[in-house]
Amino acid sequence: MSRRRPLRRSAPARAAAPTVPHRRLGPLAWLTHHARAGLASLGHLWRARGASLATVAVLAVAIAFPSSLALFVHDGGELAARFRGQARIDVYLHTSLSGARARALARRIVAQGTARRVRVLDRRESLAEFARWSGLGAHARDFFGPHPLPAVVVVTPRTTRPEAVRRLARTYARLPGVGQVHTDARWLAHLRLFLTLGKRVVLTLAVLFALAALLVVGNTIRLDVENARDEIQVLKTVGATDAFVRRPFLYRGVYYGLAGGLGASILVFLINLVVATPLARLGTLYDTGFRLYWPGLRFVLALLLAGGALGWLGAARAVRGELRRLEALI
Repeated sequence: MSRRRPLRRSAPARAAAPTVPHRRLGPLAWLTHHARAGLASLGHLWRARGASLATVAVLAVAIAFPSSLALFVHDGGELAARFRGQARIDVYLHTSLSGARARALARRIVAQGTARRVRVLDRRESLAEFARWSGLGAHARDFFGPHPLPAVVVVTPRTTRPEAVRRLARTYARLPGVGQVHTDARWLAHLRLFLTLGKRVVLTLAVLFALAALLVVGNTIRLDVENARDEIQVLKTVGATDAFVRRPFLYRGVYYGLAGGLGASILVFLINLVVATPLARLGTLYDTGFRLYWPGLRFVLALLLAGGALGWLGAARAVRGELRRLEALI
């Protein structure tokens, strides 16, 4: 009895049969389909590069704006931390007091035991320091006259607590010959308040722009799914799983997000390039040593990760909704 030979499909039939992965296929087939889906998604983005570039540009702006604000808040936090462990009280004397009287007042402050360091600036040194801080230089004397400023006793207190520093300032203000007392505790408190407000603003904007990025990616992917509706219906008819169908669209979303993160990194660098010089001059003017934080590799990787995650989430949400709608039509 002769064995029956198996039936062989013709070449057109084999070509027409779709390649649909089964759940029992091994990891090699799974990786192969991931590679094919990733390459096919890149090809789709290149063919529709005009629309893809518009989506990437919107994502880049949405990621770059809160990221730049976060960098500025970070720089302000570094500045506040630099002055957190120190305080300064400037005791301005009456203009009629001589240098000897100023030094005698300084010795009296030292005798109280509340100061860690005391420095006396006579009227000439006070004018020189003002000229340095104001940026007037040698023109300060021409503008104000030879002796416009009083002598100053600069006190570095032992305590750094704002309330204790303010109490010391009130104590020094009652000393004879003192015209005015100024402390940096107030502007440090204001700086910390602005930093707290800035962090909340950055967090709010980050959430809002993240939602905007999800909507942009979701709408783009939803249009792609709608354009591929006939192909998806054929795949679902022959038994394709949801994971198989949505995989190329998820790759597109991730590519959108990665490109948006890279574009955001470039935008943040350009923003820093524009504002770096004015901020450096401002820091020099107030003698704060303020330096702008330049994004490094970790910052760029963080933006890429954030962009990729937003792209994946937006694509996953859009594909899930579209597949449910298409399944109701099949």
